[in-house]
Amino acid sequence: MTIDKAMDQVLDDWGWWVRDRSGSGYRCRSIEGRYRPERVPGDDERVAARMVDERQCVAVERTICHPAFPREARIILAGWFVRKDSPGFIAAKAGIPRSWLQDRLAWAMRVTRNRLLPRAFE
Repeated sequence: MTIDKAMDQVLDDWGWWVRDRSGSGYRCRSIEGRYRPERVPGDDERVAARMVDERQCVAVERTICHPAFPREARIILAGWFVRKDSPGFIAAKAGIPRSWLQDRLAWAMRVTRNRLLPRAFE
């Protein structure tokens, strides 16, 4: 099975959007969490935030979170694009052999594409 490049980009943007919104990550709870290093020249050069189509990401989120969306597809897509889990972990959580993962990922992407409104890709 081949992976649809346009859908791969849409789902990659969705995964980044979900991770960015969740605010998850390690946060120090002690006084060390307040430490700010000394400013040095060049610190003001920041990396630009990733630009994604938020409406498209919301449409993908609603599609994948819908109760009628296949559970296996949801597990695979969230593991691959949001959590960036290892292929073996995703396969085990989805209850499929690891050798099936690429085919099932392509299937999950097709299911998502078919359930999204056609204007979501414009």
